[in-house]
Amino acid sequence: MSNNHTVTTTEARERRDTVKFCAFWSLAIAATLFVVAAILNVVRSVFGIDGNAALNWCISIFDLLAKVALLVAIGIPAYGYVRGRKKAWKIFFWVALVIYALGVVFSVIHF
Repeated sequence: MSNNHTVTTTEARERRDTVKFCAFWSLAIAATLFVVAAILNVVRSVFGIDGNAALNWCISIFDLLAKVALLVAIGIPAYGYVRGRKKAWKIFFWVALVIYALGVVFSVIHF
């Protein structure tokens, strides 16, 4: 019986470690990409190259990737929270995640 408990405890610890890993690196990637986008915005403003389509595209891509990284950082732990709960919790999770993705990440929803 203690061997089964050890396996369960080890699996739970590995899941927590994976969630922590994903959350940390998603946050680190997002922060880095936001800083790069901010630097590119400053460069664009200082050198007056607002019309440069390639630079604007790069800034948009960095911003999108940063938001996707934050979506991963939020989504994985949130799913871990609802995974063992009733179906209504899971449905609410997916609806909220889609709304977040459409609103924040892809800017489809405007207020």
